[in-house]
Amino acid sequence: MTNVEIVGDKLVMTIEGIDVVLSFKKSLEVPLDRVKRATVGVTAEAQARLDESIRLPGAYMPGIAIAGRFYRHGDWVFWNIHDGRRAITIDVQHEGYVSLVVEVEDPIKTVGQIDAALAARAR
Repeated sequence: MTNVEIVGDKLVMTIEGIDVVLSFKKSLEVPLDRVKRATVGVTAEAQARLDESIRLPGAYMPGIAIAGRFYRHGDWVFWNIHDGRRAITIDVQHEGYVSLVVEVEDPIKTVGQIDAALAARAR
């Protein structure tokens, strides 16, 4: 599971439990001005990037855990999900990743908080 929160002008993701070991990450921080959008679920684009990607490092056990950095055709995607039912996709730019796909406690609430922070920055 991943805890996602807005701290100042950053999106802060804290990896929890065994996922720290599986994903080889404890946390990720992304400036809000680098976040393009957040979507409930795994987007088709993120799924396409996962297919035939190279895992460097991470775990790939569909239905159990997909965690870590995945590379395909010049794009890096960070994954930290189990069954994907509570997944969100966060598209970013210029952060070494094109997407972050993480499982959260409440996907609708989390995406709403990200959308609100992005809207506040746009004002």
